[in-house]
Amino acid sequence: MTSPSLEQNVNKYLRARWRKEYRYGFKLKIHKLKINELTRLYRKNRYIKDIELGHELLNPIVVCKLTKEQWNGPIIGNIPFKDKSLAKFLDDGFCYVVSRGNKRIISALKMNYEFIDGYVLENMKDTLVLGEQIENNFFKLARRYPEKYKNSVPPPFGY
Repeated sequence: MTSPSLEQNVNKYLRARWRKEYRYGFKLKIHKLKINELTRLYRKNRYIKDIELGHELLNPIVVCKLTKEQWNGPIIGNIPFKDKSLAKFLDDGFCYVVSRGNKRIISALKMNYEFIDGYVLENMKDTLVLGEQIENNFFKLARRYPEKYKNSVPPPFGY
């Protein structure tokens, strides 16, 4: 994979604590992704406190590598976004769309990070399944150990 850029400044790199390369039946590689090259959503007042309080990312973000045809095609899960103007197509001809991790990216940018760990999948259905599995597992942990994960859960809308 030539893009997003893999060049990095270690001080500007937000590395995931849980760096599993085999999850929920998927064999995955963790990529160091350049944040400003990712197609992502911006949600006002949506962030993850752990990143801001402790410079900690628990899980890698989940990204789907899309062609222009896929970007302009039907939505599967939460991608491609309804707002087609958000697309950032890179020199390799692909758009790297954040499926799970938009709020974490907002927090990472507030802390001046330029790179973040992420899983990159090439199939929208697999991206949806993996993202939901990671999210569901995390929220089970957060409900079981609320004190430990209290800063990892996003605040409600309008916070």
